[in-house]
Amino acid sequence: MKSGQILPAFLVGSSERSQLLKEINSRSLETIVNRRNREAELDITYEIQSDIHPDLFFIRISVNLLVGGRGSGKTYSVLKELAKVSALDELYQEYDVTPELHFGGYSLFVYVSDKSCDQTFERMKKFIEFPIVQVRYNEALKTLTDISNAKELYRDIRNRKQQDESVVNAVLETLHIEDFSQPVHHTAVLFDDCMEMFKKKDGLFGLLFENRQPMITFFLC
Repeated sequence: MKSGQILPAFLVGSSERSQLLKEINSRSLETIVNRRNREAELDITYEIQSDIHPDLFFIRISVNLLVGGRGSGKTYSVLKELAKVSALDELYQEYDVTPELHFGGYSLFVYVSDKSCDQTFERMKKFIEFPIVQVRYNEALKTLTDISNAKELYRDIRNRKQQDESVVNAVLETLHIEDFSQPVHHTAVLFDDCMEMFKKKDGLFGLLFENRQPMITFFLC
């Protein structure tokens, strides 16, 4: 090296710099962002894909495809998972803890089927403690669109952007809720015999790719 030559900054104290870089790369950026959100009171944990409980095979705002032949238990498996969700509050009560969200945030279950009667559904629905709406495939698009629109209005009402009494009542009725105390409301949707969905030309299939904002968890059996 020539006399008086200045070393580049990245060569100065290279061992110390290397150690610092290791420490920086070991830090969790997610932790920092979550802390900032908490400080800004913008907790979006329940508005994104997130775990509910280790015993559940699905996460919030997901699309779940169950593959198997007729009579293989696909519908039963989903209904059992939703029954587990209903049991969450009981678990909290055992430990005398108030849950942040009742039933893991799920307040409505939409069962879509063209069957006149399904014994599995009839047997299992009594274990699902949040409201259930049963519709046929030709009614599904309107039902889910109404629910999505109501959730947008729900946010507006909580943020004081909408206070019209008729709108408030319509939101409560559509979402099958009693008040606006809970920050978010998730919806579980089960498409039984889901091949019927792919036969429709009404845009029903496209809803699977638009479940983030309305916070819908889909199950295709």
